[in-house]
Amino acid sequence: LTNVVWESAMHARVFRAKGYEHAMRQLRVHSTVVAQVSRDLAPTAGVDPETAFLAGLLHDVGFAAGLLVVAEMPKDERPSLDALWPALAQVHERVAGIVTRLWGLPEEICEAACLHHHVPDFILDPLRTIMIVAEEVAWEADASLCIGPWAEGFDRSPGDVVEAACAALQLDDARLTRARKRAAATKEELGNA
Repeated sequence: LTNVVWESAMHARVFRAKGYEHAMRQLRVHSTVVAQVSRDLAPTAGVDPETAFLAGLLHDVGFAAGLLVVAEMPKDERPSLDALWPALAQVHERVAGIVTRLWGLPEEICEAACLHHHVPDFILDPLRTIMIVAEEVAWEADASLCIGPWAEGFDRSPGDVVEAACAALQLDDARLTRARKRAAATKEELGNA
């Protein structure tokens, strides 16, 4: 029930910023796909599925927070998304940590959102390991944060990190196939909503 409330709140307000609707929609789809796949992968790492879902939903909330702040600026002063997005990429993990702590979320959710969720020190943190794989699966399902022509590979873990995360989770082809199907189905549901 808590996760349903969080997802509804995120979709109702957090993923809405005047002037940046396309980016927010893409962020909403990406975050929801990562959340669903994270929930499905959680048992392989001994992580609570609902914790994994919430971490996946909020892992890029720093982008949403930044867009919400800028959307409050007068329309003629707002930077273009092309100008804004690289700056958000540099600070989104720190901002996510601030936002999740202000919301009083459990520390493991805050850490998953803010502690470099694309770097290879994940072996000691199963939740980040799950999110690395879930983000890659979201990319494969065309539910990425690739906004703008310059953003190829943007907000994505390197291939060797993804491979090591799959190995750490002991994911076989069957589990990865199920995760990919879940990602595609979630993206399709959101596209039809």
